[in-house]
Amino acid sequence: MLYQLGDYEQARQSLEQAAASAENTPELSDLDLSRIQVNLGRSYRALGQSQLGLTAFRRAVTLDPTNFEARTYLGEVLFRQGNCEQGIFELSQAANDAPDDLVCVANLGIALFECGQQEDALVRIEQALEIDGVSIPALYTYLSRIFLAQGRLEEAILEAQKGALLPPTDADSLYWLGQAYQAAGNVASAQESYQRGLDLDPNNAQLIEAIQGL
Repeated sequence: MLYQLGDYEQARQSLEQAAASAENTPELSDLDLSRIQVNLGRSYRALGQSQLGLTAFRRAVTLDPTNFEARTYLGEVLFRQGNCEQGIFELSQAANDAPDDLVCVANLGIALFECGQQEDALVRIEQALEIDGVSIPALYTYLSRIFLAQGRLEEAILEAQKGALLPPTDADSLYWLGQAYQAAGNVASAQESYQRGLDLDPNNAQLIEAIQGL
């Protein structure tokens, strides 16, 4: 509850106490102990203490290897720290254990994309969009970027439009919509997309560079 209310410091203190007490509470299952560690890790991350968060997520997975939520968080942290191989391994385990969980599958798709594995990323991102094509608009932008790299320009534009039109609209989605239009030779629409992005984020360097390069 404290975490949901945004009181991360108090949540951290309470969860650290719970974790310490849990070690002497034999009636708690490994799943219960694992969940405590997951929430403790989330509190650490919210407070910018990524290494402590990583440790908590590792403990959570050790306590209960079937806890796909713990593996998702662990994989995401490892990937964000530049450990693509181990991050993707953990995220793959999570997605295989929970193939209908949007967060698991989406995070795996994004990690695969950012680590240069575009073909595998395409499969997982499409899988995530089949689960829920509204909650994470950025997935359409990632899909567009894959199609753009493959030269599938009509599909790239279509998916980029979805990413840019679904709320919340952000500058990054408009940048990639502009890139798709520009690759297709539609300079006017590219310029309009870049300008819309700059209206949201006037100091966005990639948008400034893109519009100046038209």
